[in-house]
Amino acid sequence: MELFSITLLKLRYSSIIAENEKGERKMQKKNICSILVTILMLSMLLSIVPVNAWYFPDGTTKYEKFGPRSKKLLIKLYGDDTAEFEALKNGDIDVCDWPLSKTVYDDITASYPGIDTISYGPEFGIFILDINCNNNEYLGNPPDPAYPNPVYPNPTSDVWLRRAIDYLVDRPGIVADPSIGAGFGLPMYTTIPIATMKYLFDLYGNTSIPWAWQYNPPAANATLDAHGFPIGPD
Repeated sequence: MELFSITLLKLRYSSIIAENEKGERKMQKKNICSILVTILMLSMLLSIVPVNAWYFPDGTTKYEKFGPRSKKLLIKLYGDDTAEFEALKNGDIDVCDWPLSKTVYDDITASYPGIDTISYGPEFGIFILDINCNNNEYLGNPPDPAYPNPVYPNPTSDVWLRRAIDYLVDRPGIVADPSIGAGFGLPMYTTIPIATMKYLFDLYGNTSIPWAWQYNPPAANATLDAHGFPIGPD
Protein backbone atom coordinates (compact mmCIF):
# COMPACT_ATOMS: atom_id res chain seq x y z
CA MET A 1 0.00 0.00 0.00
CA GLU A 2 2.81 2.38 0.85
CA LEU A 3 4.66 1.47 -2.34
CA PHE A 4 1.55 2.25 -4.41
CA SER A 5 1.13 5.59 -2.63
CA ILE A 6 4.73 6.53 -3.33
CA THR A 7 4.38 5.59 -7.01
CA LEU A 8 1.16 7.59 -7.32
CA LEU A 9 2.80 10.57 -5.68
CA LYS A 10 5.70 10.42 -8.15
CA LEU A 11 3.25 10.29 -11.06
CA ARG A 12 1.39 13.31 -9.75
CA TYR A 13 4.63 15.18 -9.21
CA SER A 14 5.77 14.36 -12.76
CA SER A 15 2.44 15.58 -14.12
CA ILE A 16 2.79 18.85 -12.21
CA ILE A 17 6.31 19.35 -13.61
CA ALA A 18 5.08 18.65 -17.17
CA GLU A 19 2.21 21.13 -16.79
CA ASN A 20 4.57 23.77 -15.44
CA GLU A 21 6.87 23.28 -18.42
CA LYS A 22 3.92 23.64 -20.82
CA GLY A 23 2.84 26.78 -19.02
CA GLU A 24 6.32 28.22 -19.25
CA ARG A 25 6.44 27.50 -22.99
CA LYS A 26 3.06 29.20 -23.50
CA MET A 27 4.25 32.18 -21.50
CA GLN A 28 7.42 32.39 -23.56
CA LYS A 29 5.36 32.32 -26.79
CA LYS A 30 3.09 35.07 -25.44
CA ASN A 31 6.09 37.18 -24.49
CA ILE A 32 7.62 36.73 -27.95
CA CYS A 33 4.34 37.66 -29.62
CA SER A 34 4.02 40.73 -27.42
CA ILE A 35 7.55 41.83 -28.29
CA LEU A 36 6.91 41.34 -32.01
CA VAL A 37 3.65 43.31 -31.87
CA THR A 38 5.39 46.11 -29.98
CA ILE A 39 8.21 46.25 -32.55
CA LEU A 40 5.68 46.30 -35.40
CA MET A 41 3.70 49.13 -33.83
CA LEU A 42 6.84 51.15 -33.18
CA SER A 43 8.02 50.67 -36.77
CA MET A 44 4.64 51.83 -38.07
CA LEU A 45 4.75 54.93 -35.90
CA LEU A 46 8.28 55.76 -36.95
CA SER A 47 7.49 55.30 -40.66
CA ILE A 48 4.49 57.65 -40.68
CA VAL A 49 5.05 60.58 -43.06
CA PRO A 50 3.00 63.76 -42.57
CA VAL A 51 0.53 64.37 -45.41
CA ASN A 52 0.72 67.83 -46.89
CA ALA A 53 -1.97 69.48 -48.95
CA TRP A 54 -1.80 69.30 -52.72
CA TYR A 55 -0.05 72.28 -54.30
CA PHE A 56 -1.12 73.92 -57.53
CA PRO A 57 1.56 74.53 -60.19
CA ASP A 58 1.67 78.22 -59.24
CA GLY A 59 2.82 77.26 -55.74
CA THR A 60 -0.37 78.22 -53.93
CA THR A 61 -2.11 75.97 -51.42
CA LYS A 62 -5.84 75.58 -51.63
CA TYR A 63 -6.29 73.46 -48.51
CA GLU A 64 -5.04 73.25 -44.93
CA LYS A 65 -1.40 72.31 -44.69
CA PHE A 66 -2.23 69.26 -42.59
CA GLY A 67 -4.11 67.82 -45.55
CA PRO A 68 -7.62 68.11 -47.00
CA ARG A 69 -10.42 66.61 -44.98
CA SER A 70 -13.89 65.54 -46.05
CA LYS A 71 -16.52 63.55 -44.22
CA LYS A 72 -18.05 62.29 -47.44
CA LEU A 73 -16.87 61.73 -51.01
CA LEU A 74 -19.60 61.41 -53.64
CA ILE A 75 -18.63 60.07 -57.07
CA LYS A 76 -21.34 60.77 -59.65
CA LEU A 77 -21.40 59.18 -63.09
CA TYR A 78 -22.59 60.99 -66.22
CA GLY A 79 -23.65 59.69 -69.59
CA ASP A 80 -21.13 61.80 -71.52
CA ASP A 81 -18.50 64.48 -71.03
CA THR A 82 -20.86 67.29 -72.05
CA ALA A 83 -23.16 66.54 -69.12
CA GLU A 84 -20.18 66.33 -66.77
CA PHE A 85 -18.78 69.68 -67.95
CA GLU A 86 -22.18 71.34 -67.49
CA ALA A 87 -22.44 69.93 -63.96
CA LEU A 88 -19.01 71.38 -63.17
CA LYS A 89 -19.96 74.81 -64.50
CA ASN A 90 -23.26 74.74 -62.61
CA GLY A 91 -21.55 73.88 -59.33
CA ASP A 92 -23.15 70.45 -59.04
CA ILE A 93 -19.72 68.81 -58.75
CA ASP A 94 -16.37 70.10 -57.51
CA VAL A 95 -13.94 68.11 -59.62
CA CYS A 96 -14.07 66.86 -63.20
CA ASP A 97 -11.63 64.10 -64.11
CA TRP A 98 -12.23 64.12 -67.87
CA PRO A 99 -9.85 65.90 -70.29
CA LEU A 100 -11.18 69.24 -71.49
CA SER A 101 -11.64 69.93 -75.15
CA LYS A 102 -10.34 73.21 -76.54
CA THR A 103 -13.87 74.63 -76.74
CA VAL A 104 -14.72 73.73 -73.13
CA TYR A 105 -11.35 74.98 -71.90
CA ASP A 106 -11.84 78.38 -73.56
CA ASP A 107 -15.37 78.61 -72.16
CA ILE A 108 -14.36 77.77 -68.58
CA THR A 109 -11.26 79.99 -68.46
CA ALA A 110 -13.16 82.94 -69.93
CA SER A 111 -16.49 82.68 -68.12
CA TYR A 112 -15.89 80.73 -64.90
CA PRO A 113 -13.05 82.34 -62.89
CA GLY A 114 -13.91 80.20 -59.85
CA ILE A 115 -12.90 77.01 -61.65
CA ASP A 116 -9.20 76.14 -61.80
CA THR A 117 -7.89 74.20 -64.79
CA ILE A 118 -4.85 72.07 -64.02
CA SER A 119 -2.48 70.40 -66.47
CA TYR A 120 -1.75 66.79 -65.52
CA GLY A 121 0.61 65.90 -68.36
CA PRO A 122 0.15 64.14 -71.69
CA GLU A 123 -3.12 62.44 -72.52
CA PHE A 124 -1.54 59.72 -74.70
CA GLY A 125 -4.57 59.77 -76.98
CA ILE A 126 -3.88 59.51 -80.68
CA PHE A 127 -5.75 59.96 -83.96
CA ILE A 128 -4.48 57.84 -86.83
CA LEU A 129 -5.35 57.21 -90.46
CA ASP A 130 -5.89 53.47 -90.91
CA ILE A 131 -5.15 52.17 -94.41
CA ASN A 132 -6.08 48.75 -95.74
CA CYS A 133 -2.76 47.24 -96.90
CA ASN A 134 -4.19 43.81 -97.71
CA ASN A 135 -4.13 42.90 -101.39
CA ASN A 136 -5.71 39.46 -100.98
CA GLU A 137 -9.17 38.78 -102.37
CA TYR A 138 -10.29 37.78 -98.88
CA LEU A 139 -9.35 39.19 -95.49
CA GLY A 140 -8.04 37.16 -92.58
CA ASN A 141 -5.03 34.98 -91.90
CA PRO A 142 -5.47 32.63 -93.62
CA PRO A 143 -7.80 34.42 -96.05
CA ASP A 144 -11.42 33.64 -95.28
CA PRO A 145 -14.08 33.74 -98.07
CA ALA A 146 -16.58 34.87 -95.45
CA TYR A 147 -14.73 38.21 -95.32
CA PRO A 148 -14.13 39.54 -98.85
CA ASN A 149 -11.75 42.44 -99.23
CA PRO A 150 -13.83 45.63 -99.72
CA VAL A 151 -11.48 46.71 -102.53
CA TYR A 152 -9.80 44.13 -104.73
CA PRO A 153 -7.33 44.59 -106.30
CA ASN A 154 -6.38 47.02 -103.54
CA PRO A 155 -4.27 50.02 -104.68
CA THR A 156 -3.37 51.03 -101.11
CA SER A 157 -1.47 47.77 -100.73
CA ASP A 158 1.27 49.53 -102.69
CA VAL A 159 3.73 51.15 -100.27
CA TRP A 160 4.45 54.03 -102.65
CA LEU A 161 0.82 55.08 -102.78
CA ARG A 162 0.72 55.01 -98.98
CA ARG A 163 3.84 57.16 -98.84
CA ALA A 164 2.27 59.67 -101.21
CA ILE A 165 -0.79 59.80 -98.95
CA ASP A 166 1.54 60.41 -96.00
CA TYR A 167 3.01 63.42 -97.81
CA LEU A 168 -0.52 64.81 -98.15
CA VAL A 169 -1.37 64.70 -94.42
CA ASP A 170 -0.80 68.16 -92.98
CA ARG A 171 -0.18 67.17 -89.36
CA PRO A 172 0.82 70.63 -88.05
CA GLY A 173 -2.14 72.19 -89.85
CA ILE A 174 -4.55 69.66 -88.32
CA VAL A 175 -3.43 70.18 -84.72
CA ALA A 176 -3.41 73.97 -85.23
CA ASP A 177 -6.99 74.05 -86.53
CA PRO A 178 -9.12 75.86 -83.89
CA SER A 179 -12.08 73.59 -84.60
CA ILE A 180 -9.96 70.56 -83.72
CA GLY A 181 -8.03 71.94 -80.77
CA ALA A 182 -5.25 74.44 -81.36
CA GLY A 183 -2.60 74.12 -78.69
CA PHE A 184 -4.02 70.84 -77.39
CA GLY A 185 -2.05 68.43 -79.54
CA LEU A 186 1.21 67.69 -81.32
CA PRO A 187 1.78 66.22 -84.77
CA MET A 188 2.91 62.60 -84.69
CA TYR A 189 5.01 60.64 -87.15
CA THR A 190 4.70 57.27 -85.45
CA THR A 191 2.01 55.49 -83.45
CA ILE A 192 4.18 55.73 -80.33
CA PRO A 193 3.01 58.79 -78.33
CA ILE A 194 5.57 61.57 -78.32
CA ALA A 195 5.64 61.81 -74.51
CA THR A 196 6.49 58.13 -74.10
CA MET A 197 10.23 58.18 -74.76
CA LYS A 198 12.86 60.89 -74.86
CA TYR A 199 14.32 59.78 -78.17
CA LEU A 200 11.07 60.73 -79.88
CA PHE A 201 11.66 64.31 -78.80
CA ASP A 202 15.24 64.14 -80.06
CA LEU A 203 14.11 62.84 -83.45
CA TYR A 204 10.90 64.83 -83.63
CA GLY A 205 10.44 66.49 -87.01
CA ASN A 206 13.75 65.25 -88.38
CA THR A 207 13.21 64.95 -92.14
CA SER A 208 16.18 62.56 -92.50
CA ILE A 209 14.18 59.86 -90.69
CA PRO A 210 12.23 57.73 -93.20
CA TRP A 211 8.98 57.78 -91.21
CA ALA A 212 9.02 61.55 -90.59
CA TRP A 213 6.98 62.44 -93.66
CA GLN A 214 6.45 66.18 -93.73
CA TYR A 215 3.50 67.78 -95.51
CA ASN A 216 4.74 68.04 -99.09
CA PRO A 217 2.22 67.85 -101.98
CA PRO A 218 4.93 68.20 -104.70
CA ALA A 219 6.76 65.21 -103.19
CA ALA A 220 3.49 63.28 -103.23
CA ASN A 221 3.00 64.04 -106.95
CA ALA A 222 6.58 63.01 -107.74
CA THR A 223 6.19 59.77 -105.81
CA LEU A 224 2.98 58.89 -107.63
CA ASP A 225 4.48 59.66 -111.06
CA ALA A 226 7.59 57.62 -110.36
CA HIS A 227 5.79 54.51 -109.17
CA GLY A 228 2.96 53.87 -111.59
CA PHE A 229 0.32 56.30 -110.36
CA PRO A 230 0.41 59.14 -112.90
CA ILE A 231 -2.03 61.97 -112.42
CA GLY A 232 -4.84 61.68 -114.94
CA PRO A 233 -6.73 64.44 -116.75
CA ASP A 234 -9.52 64.36 -114.14
